[in-house]
Amino acid sequence: MSYSKLWRNFMIPWDKFPEELIQSLERGQRPSPRMRREMVRILVREMMQKGPCISRRKCTEVAQKVVAKYPQSLQDVIDGDVIGPVKCLMRKTFYKQRKEVNQGKSIKYLQDEWPFLFTELGMEVHFKELTGIRLKETFTQNVDMKGKRLLSYMNTFCVNKSKFFLQALTKLKVMRGELSGCSEELKEMLLLLLSYFDEKEDGMFYYVEDTCLAEEVQMDQVHLTPMIVVCGRYSFSSRRFMLSLDRRIVHNNIPSFGSSLCMMFGSYYCFNIHYPSKLASTLEFL
Repeated sequence: MSYSKLWRNFMIPWDKFPEELIQSLERGQRPSPRMRREMVRILVREMMQKGPCISRRKCTEVAQKVVAKYPQSLQDVIDGDVIGPVKCLMRKTFYKQRKEVNQGKSIKYLQDEWPFLFTELGMEVHFKELTGIRLKETFTQNVDMKGKRLLSYMNTFCVNKSKFFLQALTKLKVMRGELSGCSEELKEMLLLLLSYFDEKEDGMFYYVEDTCLAEEVQMDQVHLTPMIVVCGRYSFSSRRFMLSLDRRIVHNNIPSFGSSLCMMFGSYYCFNIHYPSKLASTLEFL
């Protein structure tokens, strides 16, 4: 096997990392200096098995894969030193990314080859190159301009639409309680839209315990289409979300509901996925 092919097949040795390290990464916590040194030692040992001469480029590629999987724990963002290069990399490789998406490559393959595509920043760059629209910025602006008006309409004029909608509205009021803010309004708006269009919440959200790790999610119960995995009993109480594509957790620690919603929505475009019929009205409205 050629040297270049050996490197193409190089897999990050996640199973050889200490359990303490993996738990820190899964929870979005920064590993201790001791754990970081141990991680580097294991990576170097595995890389040396591919050959005694490791180029800086290969080291950078391996480091990017590790950071892309656990950006909150491992990514140092200082004056754009990380953000700038990631954006540049995503733009330069956009054509090849699209080529492999259009060829129907699996989500697993794409995640292995293009790990940054499954981060919030990477997906935003890809979506912008694909559509010319800034995903999160445009979505946030629309919510700011129209969200309150839409909520007001639903809370006043839509209450008599159906018994199902009235029940959903009452339930949301109880769950939301005294919580306020843009994030809570966005959650209420989306859940009411699902009720308004008589579309099921479980087509978009899958709920797990708030301490659930990615490998503990029962993926056989998750749909193949993009889904937000909510870590908590209710969307309003959750402070952590995951993104599932093709029954595979592709991002295990999304800190805000707005970010998870944008990534879920953007996934349909970035990976050529058709809207499922049971969510079509809500997604088209968004």
